[in-house]
Amino acid sequence: MTEPARSASRNGRGKRVHIKEGVVLKPYDPQWPAMYEKARAELVACISQHILRIEHVGSTSIPGLAAKPTIDILVGVRDWDDARITIAPLTDIGWGYVGEYGIPRRHYFRRGAVSGRRTHHLHMLEVTHPEWEAMLSFRDYLRGHPKASADYERLKYDLARRNLDGPGYQAAKAPFIQGILERARGTCPTTDG
Repeated sequence: MTEPARSASRNGRGKRVHIKEGVVLKPYDPQWPAMYEKARAELVACISQHILRIEHVGSTSIPGLAAKPTIDILVGVRDWDDARITIAPLTDIGWGYVGEYGIPRRHYFRRGAVSGRRTHHLHMLEVTHPEWEAMLSFRDYLRGHPKASADYERLKYDLARRNLDGPGYQAAKAPFIQGILERARGTCPTTDG
């Protein structure tokens, strides 16, 4: 669910070098839902016959939660192999196809601004895929449990202050996310409101 947080530039000798970039969090922006809705409408216009469901997921989908300002979109399909037909139309409207990118049977796309910063991630999964359920359960739990959402925000700011790159940031959040998923599934007691 993440991308490497690196940018390429040229050093004085013309060689490409990679510069580690830290994670930048922004306070919740009430425009994030509108950004999702705009992208959702474009997706429906482009590939509606292949979509079963579309959901806004990730931190930008949780009101009040600080986040990296990247809209995560979850697109549910019936069959991963059949969904390959959507790759060309989506790339034609500006979505960069990345492949599975660490999650088997996921079609992963990214869209970025002229500045090179990613503005959107699209996770295309079968609606029966375990990651489909996990993304929705995590979002729904944080939406319904303000204390857990506040704890997650504190963790994110703490990790951002450590200047971790994207993969390091994601790895450091993983135990918290797993704990939330266990609570959401009822396999771990909850103490949050």
